[in-house]
Parts: sequence; structure tokens; C-alpha cells
Amino acid sequence: MRFLGWVVIASAAAALSGTLKKDILKTLYFNTEQNAKGIKDLFYIALMNPEHTGIDAAKTCPGLTKEADRSVEELYHTIFITKQMKDLSSKKECKYPVTSKDEDMISVNMENPSNVKDFFHAMNLEILLQNGFDGQVVVDTFGKLLEKDDSVLAVTLAMRAVTQLWVQNDQLNLDSVAKHVDIADLFAQADAFDTELSFDGKFAVTSNFISAVFSWAEYTGKLELTDDQLIGFANFFVHNKPQDNTDRFYAFEAVAIFIKNNYKTPCHVEWISRKPFVSAKMPLVAQILTITGEPADVQLSVKSMTHVTTNENFLTNCKFSLHAPDDEGWMEKDFSDNAMYKVVFEHQLPTDLVPGYYDVELEVSGGNYITGNDSIRQRIKVPHNVALKNTRIAFASKSSVEKKWHTTIPEDGAIGSDGKISVEFEVVNDQTSESLDAHQAFVVFYNTLNDVEITFIAEKKKSKYVASVDVSGNLEFGGKTEVKLIVGDALFHPSLKLHSFGKLQINGIPEPEFGDYNDRYLAKYDEPAEIKHTFREPEARPPVMISFVFTGLCALPIVGLLVVWSRLGVNLGRMESSFLPFHIAIASIFGLYFLYWLKLDMFTTLKYLSLLGSVTFILGNRVLSTLAGKPK
Repeated sequence: MRFLGWVVIASAAAALSGTLKKDILKTLYFNTEQNAKGIKDLFYIALMNPEHTGIDAAKTCPGLTKEADRSVEELYHTIFITKQMKDLSSKKECKYPVTSKDEDMISVNMENPSNVKDFFHAMNLEILLQNGFDGQVVVDTFGKLLEKDDSVLAVTLAMRAVTQLWVQNDQLNLDSVAKHVDIADLFAQADAFDTELSFDGKFAVTSNFISAVFSWAEYTGKLELTDDQLIGFANFFVHNKPQDNTDRFYAFEAVAIFIKNNYKTPCHVEWISRKPFVSAKMPLVAQILTITGEPADVQLSVKSMTHVTTNENFLTNCKFSLHAPDDEGWMEKDFSDNAMYKVVFEHQLPTDLVPGYYDVELEVSGGNYITGNDSIRQRIKVPHNVALKNTRIAFASKSSVEKKWHTTIPEDGAIGSDGKISVEFEVVNDQTSESLDAHQAFVVFYNTLNDVEITFIAEKKKSKYVASVDVSGNLEFGGKTEVKLIVGDALFHPSLKLHSFGKLQINGIPEPEFGDYNDRYLAKYDEPAEIKHTFREPEARPPVMISFVFTGLCALPIVGLLVVWSRLGVNLGRMESSFLPFHIAIASIFGLYFLYWLKLDMFTTLKYLSLLGSVTFILGNRVLSTLAGKPK
């Protein structure tokens, strides 16, 4: 029988995804103690551990028992602490005197309660003080209160209260509350996040819902939550960190319900085997734990083992046996816990098992343990045990007629720059000698002087992988160069196979100096040369005399205009002082033209012209409007 390698790589099915092990639960309880500051915190500690010690009664009890205005909830917490905590119940100074005011408040909340929560605490106070009451009346009162408030918290508190009474008296009729109980409707208000379920992420409401559902199941004889729903709520308490003592208490309460009930207990299947299985005699080890990390007494079986590609089933209903570890070197550690299991496939798997990926479906049976509605699935791979055979190398001048093949490079092996190196090898199954296709196959030339590697792809032709390399065009450095093979595939064991032919002397190519790296590839990072640019030289100016003559000719029309005005006269009769800014703006534009001719560049001139032009346009418009409005 050939040996097969096994590696567990993923879990496909939703399940309890962790546990709250003892050290985590101890830390939560320790944090509850360390952060206890008030009566409510002491109440939580009394519920979690009535045997708690270390409380100084002389300092604590005077504050607990002093006369003060208390709500019905605070009164219940106070009396519960003084009666139930071992360190306080026996101390004289811790006796709480129930006053007539307290009795009146309890009576009011029993006879005319305003809400479910206060009525719930009043009922528990009556039980704690051993005062008798009519259970049927209490049940019916809860029913009336639910007509006004049907929130998740109100309904679950009522369910817990009436089932608590029903346990003591099974003749009670719970119909008045039952008509308001629709667990499917309550569950529909839960929030889903990934694999978690909760009510708005609140520990108290979520824990109350879990407690109420299991309490109601005792009354109806049926648990109305599916396995997946229970595991979703369990995942919420496993993955979320309580923020205060209220959260810590309700986390403890929910965990206690999950592990101590008559219906279903979520359990976590954890794969212990992590290393590749190089032999079919090596066991596949799994661990079955409750939500508190305790071993679960169950039977674990491989329901099926299906090839992912062909859908062929290779294994059915194979039971795990208790794991008995030995001292072989492949064991990662001592799995001595009774909750560890193994299955040895040596006699159960066919000898011609096709390598590839397989989905292994597990099943947990026995007791009330659940893992989800779906079976637990793990994807594993069965790889080939691979070997490289018929490895050989040839190196000679390209003009050589025949190739001389070597299994390893001789000590005096050398080749010139006009040479050619050829490599051939086969990738086969180590047991069956079947030719295999590798996902990656490379030939690597490693220069031992400067640690530079050059890699070439080997291609498969028929049953062989081949590669040919011209020295002059492909190898950058000369000197001692190691020639290696690297073959890899996800379905190979080992997944990366290496082979070295030895060292070959490369001549005709400059050898690198030891420790220096070629800067050919670093040239692009060199400082670039300075770019020097010369603008086009301006054209030669004409002689000064010609420039003055041309300017005078351009100015001559303006001079002529002034002469004509002086002879004919200028009519300024209709000129108003408000027109003066317009004329100043016109003159400014002419002045700007003069400055442009004298020293300004085009861009500066346009900037000032845009400003002056806008002002002149507005002023000119006002002048024309004024003139148009005057009588002729």
C-alpha cells in the first residue's frame, strides 16, 4: 500500500467556532469581583458563587441594611445578598429588617404592578421572604401585563417566572401567558452577524431569551429553537467580550444553561492534527469540547469522504476511536485527554486513492450534543509522494555535435561563453513511478560569488521536463555557478522538491568581485544629467533713428486732431462732472498702451487691461444713459 499525505486546510460548515475555557471563565469571574462597587455587583456574585468568601461583613453590612428608599429591584438584591451569601447570612449585623414600608411596596407591586420587571422582582421577594401567594393569580397577572408590553425582555421574564411557579405546582394553568408566547416571533427580532445571533448585541436580553426558551421547553416538552439557532447564540457569548459586571453575569448564566439542560448542548469540534500525514498509519486527531472547554462524551464518525473533482465517495461511516498517543517523533504533543479521537486509515482507504482535494464530513452522535443542522466538513488534500528521476545535465560548445550527459557536474566541469547548457528530468510518483505534471518547474543558476540567481522555466515534452540555456545571452556573471532544479505543486509531498547538479565553472564572462553587485539594473536610479535650454534670441532691433521716425508718424494723427480742435473749438457745454471718471478711464487705457510699448510684457498688460476695460465699460454705459435721458 502506498502512503498518503493528509493536510486539513479549512472548515466549510457553520458550527460552534470556539469555547470559553476554564482560564477565560476564571478571568471573567475575577474581573466581576475586582469591579464590584455596588449592591447589584454583590447580587451577581451571590448568584454566581454563594460560597464566595473575603467580604468584610463589618464594613459591608451597615451600608446594605441601613434604612433608605429602595426600588423593588434594589430591595430584592439586598435581601438576596444578606440571605444567600455564606459570609453574610450568618452575621448578626447583616440581618436586614423588613420594614412596613418595604412590605407596602411589595404588596403594591404584587397587587397592582406597573410593569413586568417590577412584578418579577416582587414575586421573587415573596418567595425569598417565604410569604404565601396565589400562584394562579400571579400567572394571570403576568398575562395581563403582557397585553401592554410584549417586548422580548418582558415576555422572557414572564416565561421564566411562570415556569418557575409551574415547577413547584404543575397544576397551574399557564394559558394566559402562553397566548403571548411566540418563540418564532421573538427569534425574528434577533440580529445576525456572521455566525452569531443576539438581541441588539445585549448580553442581558440574549441570556434572558435563552433561559426562557429552555424553561418553556420544560413546560411544553419541546425546544423550539433549531440546532443552528442555538449555536448562533452560543457563538455570540464565545466571541464577544463583556464590558461590565452585568454583561459578565449574563454571560455566565447563558453558558450555564448551555451545558446544563435536558435538551441540547452545543459542542465544538477542533482538529488537532496539523502536520502533513506522511504515513497512512498516522492518526487524524480531533477534539470534542463543550462551550466551557470540557471534554464531551460523544462518538465521532467520518460520515463520508468525497473527492472534490469527481464527487466519488471513498469512505462511509468510519468511527473514530479513542486516541492513544505513542512516542513517535511525528506527534506534535501528548494528546492524552479522553476527548481526543483518532482514525487510522491504513485498512479503510483504497490503495489507489486518487490524489486531490477531499471533503471529509464528520458526524457527532451520543447524548444531547449538537454541532449544527449541517454536518461538520473539513477539506483535506491527498498529495502525491513525489520524486525527481533521470535527472541529467549536458554542457558543451554550441558547435558540438554530441551532448555528453552527466547526473552530476564533475569537479572540473567548465563551459565557455559560446556554450549551451541542457537539463532533463522526470517528475514521478515515488511509489507508482507514474509521470506527474508539476505546476511549476524551474532551472536556477546561482552564482556563488555574488548570490545572484537567474531562473528559467523547464517545459514538459512527453514525459520529460527539458530546458536549454545559451551562456552568452542569458548568464550575466562568470565564475562558479550552481545549477539547481526547483519543482513545486500543491498536490506534491513535499510540495517543493529541490535538486542540485553541483557547481559549474562559467568562463568567458567577467566574474563579479566578491560582495559587489552589478549596477546595470541600478542605472535608472542614477542622478540625471542637468538639462540646459537656451531660448531663441530676440531679433535685432532697427536703428534708433528709424524707431523715432516710425513713432512720430504713429503719433502724427493725434497731433493733427489736437490742432483741428484748437482751430474749431471744443463744445464742452453738455459735459458734466459725472462724466469725468469715464474720460479718466479712457486716458488710463491709453497710458497702459504707452507702458506696454515702454516696458510691460503682454501678460501683465492684459491683466491690467481686463480691469480697466471692465471699469470703462460700466462708466461708459452710465454716460450714454445720462445723455439719452436729457431733452435735445
